[in-house]
Amino acid sequence: MSLNSVFNYLITFKSAPLPPEAGAAGQLVEYAGTLGPSGNAGVAENGLNPGAFRWKLFSTLGYSIGPAELSLQWQHLPSAKSISFPSTPNTPFVGSPAYNLFNLNGSFRVNDMVTMRAGVENLFDKAPPLSDYNAVTTTGLATNIGTSPINAYFFDVIGRRYFVGASVRF
Repeated sequence: MSLNSVFNYLITFKSAPLPPEAGAAGQLVEYAGTLGPSGNAGVAENGLNPGAFRWKLFSTLGYSIGPAELSLQWQHLPSAKSISFPSTPNTPFVGSPAYNLFNLNGSFRVNDMVTMRAGVENLFDKAPPLSDYNAVTTTGLATNIGTSPINAYFFDVIGRRYFVGASVRF
């Protein structure tokens, strides 16, 4: 039996838009615990990936007996505030709720040369949550990117899927 967990805690994540307006130094903004950073209207992206979740967790519980192995993976993202929250704390845009994904994987070593594997990703067919939408008018997004309040950058938009494979050594 095995357990592997990776826990990441973000202490701080400050960023400023690039380039600074009129040659002045850009104002640093704290994004930890939000879905940001992101460019605002008319300001270039600063080259950083969005999603400054305060913490993240990825764990794998595995069990093996003889030639068979089975593992369950759990990915947890906590709730996060909207991209617009750092600049507008009273924003009508909601962030995202906590989100959990589970994957189940197994393998069987047939002999020294052949190993079969199969699995299910997004085991419980968890739909992505709505995020960064205007809770007051239910129109518009905080990011001004696309037209959907479903964020494919952080959440699984495909749904449950299966795979089967084999490794063969010659």
